[in-house]
Amino acid sequence: MKINLKNCYPFLLQLSLFIMFSHPVQSQTAEQFIYKGNTAYNAGNFSEAQHLYQQAMENDAAHQFPQIQFNLGNALFQQKKYREAIQQFRQLADANVETSLKAASSYNAGNSYFEQKNYAAALAAYKNTLRLNPRDEDARYNLTLVNALLATKQVSDKSAAQKPKEIFQPPPAQQLTPEEQRRLLDELNAAENKTMQQLPKKLQQKKKNTKDW
Repeated sequence: MKINLKNCYPFLLQLSLFIMFSHPVQSQTAEQFIYKGNTAYNAGNFSEAQHLYQQAMENDAAHQFPQIQFNLGNALFQQKKYREAIQQFRQLADANVETSLKAASSYNAGNSYFEQKNYAAALAAYKNTLRLNPRDEDARYNLTLVNALLATKQVSDKSAAQKPKEIFQPPPAQQLTPEEQRRLLDELNAAENKTMQQLPKKLQQKKKNTKDW
């Protein structure tokens, strides 16, 4: 199944990576970890990138770089640690940060929910992304896809709920005594003779082609 991705592997939702630029000297240590984390991420070393971003956050006491948390979420996502990634993205989406970062975080939370097959939560995340950034075509595409998946699931669930009716099983036949068997056979023969006498001759002839019971 194809779904758009930003700077990620080609078959799923795009992720964005915020690259840090130079800031005052007091944040140099955090910047160094950010730079190393970005280098590891771009090389595909996502576990190392996660570790470096966590160190960068520890050294960003003034919370000057909320993008670190975003990049940490991306590194977790790439390792399929979707639950942990969602925690990072949702915190940013609800934080007092610039709108573009909030929108990207909400979008990537939707990606993570999608990977968990939690389509209802993914749908809500993409809707929130479009509220923050109505021009996000990737979010619009993913929203359409998730809507289609939810509709298919509803149809499937509805079909599964329609269980077939139980086949009627007659109670087991009771054992008849020889006398009861003869009496029943006489009654059946009498009923058949009466029926045959009431039928037109053409239909009586056709009955010969049927199986005796």
